[in-house]
Amino acid sequence: MGLKELSESINKRPELTRHPKGRPFEMNFPIIQERVIFEDGLNEELVTIIRSHGDTQHHKTNVKANMTNWFMQKQHAQFQIVGDKAISIAKKNSPHDIGMELFDCWGVIYQKDDWTKVHDHWPHLWSFVYYIQCGENDSPLEFPDVRRHREHLVRPVSGDMVLFPGWLRHKVSPQLADNERIIVSGNLHPKIN
Repeated sequence: MGLKELSESINKRPELTRHPKGRPFEMNFPIIQERVIFEDGLNEELVTIIRSHGDTQHHKTNVKANMTNWFMQKQHAQFQIVGDKAISIAKKNSPHDIGMELFDCWGVIYQKDDWTKVHDHWPHLWSFVYYIQCGENDSPLEFPDVRRHREHLVRPVSGDMVLFPGWLRHKVSPQLADNERIIVSGNLHPKIN
């Protein structure tokens, strides 16, 4: 099974939290927000690439915004650079020293009224979002199940990367601001070899 087929089969199954034998737990999970610095010009290159790909997903994924294909790191080294930074942050924040690799990585441009449905990235170890460009009034990344009857919000900040365990459900409410919000997102999994 190739990467595309694996990704499609993962998306067809019910979310882990809806498993018929699921039980509620209240636990702490790391949600890391860290400022990252890349070489001059990388953000501009990423934005140009994302714009040139346009909405290849046609709003048919959980992301209801202009989204590139899933495996941009296979076509553009700039996405692998972002993924490598996510790997270094994940290694710093993981309880065990295991090898990790970038599974998939995509770009998104949110415009006014764009949003993302509640979903998770099971079976990935870590998921991440890198905020290339966003405004102070952009919709936050929301984790509705972090605490019972509450949710945890992460305010987007240009230049920040957010990492979280892939099985945590998350969403983005409709973008109310008129500006574009441009991100790179992806998933990390254990290195097999």
